[in-house]
Amino acid sequence: MARRPDLLGTCLADLAATVFALSTALFPFPAEELAAPWALGLLYSASAAGSLVAGATGG
Repeated sequence: MARRPDLLGTCLADLAATVFALSTALFPFPAEELAAPWALGLLYSASAAGSLVAGATGG
């Protein structure tokens, strides 16, 4: 892969997508472990709230 930049770029893009998408897939586990099902809704809505704040304060 080091000799093929096209493959390296593809693998890096896939890695970035996996890392950023994985966090939402793992949200149910801490909510279940804490015995707080209501926390799952907060975890999912936190990214949307962060997007709103970033959009409102961005240039």
